[in-house]
Amino acid sequence: MYRSISTRLIGGLILASAFAGFAPTALADAANSYGPAESVTVHYDDLNLEAEAGAKALVNRIAAAATLVCGGQQDFRFKLGARLRFETCRTSATQSAIAKVDHPRVTAIYESKQSTDKRLASR
Repeated sequence: MYRSISTRLIGGLILASAFAGFAPTALADAANSYGPAESVTVHYDDLNLEAEAGAKALVNRIAAAATLVCGGQQDFRFKLGARLRFETCRTSATQSAIAKVDHPRVTAIYESKQSTDKRLASR
């Protein structure tokens, strides 16, 4: 089975679509020097989502794709507004993609990572 998630940023709206079956491989767009990628496809047909390692790998792939779609990591020193927009975009894109995968182990690993990140940020 061919599985992938496409995370898209269109006019400030974030859409994520899950594809099962024969999704076209040409959906992946790379970020260019003029702005964020419009779409990044994350393939996961090589992962066993029943195994913790496979689910973690997919969460990491989705997070990396969301970072790329939202403009990539940048130097946000002295740019609080830009940092907030980036973090909001990345969180929304990641949550949408995780929801579209709709796999209990992937969701549990993502939620666990989020609560760990929040605990670390509050210190």
